[in-house]
Amino acid sequence: MQRTAKEWLDLALKSKNLPEKLEYCTKYLELEPNDVDVWDYKGNILEDLGESREAIRCFEKTYEGTDAAYKAGALLIGEDDEKAIKALSEAVEKNQRAWILKGKAFLSLKRPEEAIVCFDKLLEANIGKLCDAQALYWKGSAFIDLERFEEAIKCFDNLLAIDPGSHKVWYLKGYILLNNLERYEEAIGCLNEALSIFPENYEEEVKELVNRAEEKMGGKEKKGFFKKLFG
Repeated sequence: MQRTAKEWLDLALKSKNLPEKLEYCTKYLELEPNDVDVWDYKGNILEDLGESREAIRCFEKTYEGTDAAYKAGALLIGEDDEKAIKALSEAVEKNQRAWILKGKAFLSLKRPEEAIVCFDKLLEANIGKLCDAQALYWKGSAFIDLERFEEAIKCFDNLLAIDPGSHKVWYLKGYILLNNLERYEEAIGCLNEALSIFPENYEEEVKELVNRAEEKMGGKEKKGFFKKLFG
């Protein structure tokens, strides 16, 4: 059966298997070769699978057709963030995707409140699911910097509604629930989701967090029992 581009993208987003996600993205891009968001998404998958060279080729595709200000701003992030912001303020008039880069430059400058404004601008633009997912990821990261963990969790929940196979987000959510919100049972659920998707080289790290959450949960239950028993 011949699938449409939309069907291949839906399959990629729903899949919780990285090689499968990669295959579906490739099928999508055969039909929609100019979709920069999917090139970026495919690049991230390749990076997670350890295919750095192929990932770079995908990321390079995201700059095709963009103007000089957009490219300059993207390259300056982390090197000269003030100049990056200036370039991207110009770029955003022609390409609203520049909001994500401008937000990242603000994050690099440790200015998360201004970054959140940028990510909200991208969400308001309603460009597409993958753009929204990117904005939600970085907005959640900004809330982490501000130690507003419940709001970060809300961003990650909204992202997972778009891309339930995002292992990094399951991991981040589990990490916050464990270390910042002390919601150990939920943390274990998220980390186990991450564990089922993560490449093997991350397995030990995630398992270690699951074990820590289980220990904390056991200690919390014991503490609650003695509190009830002895008041």
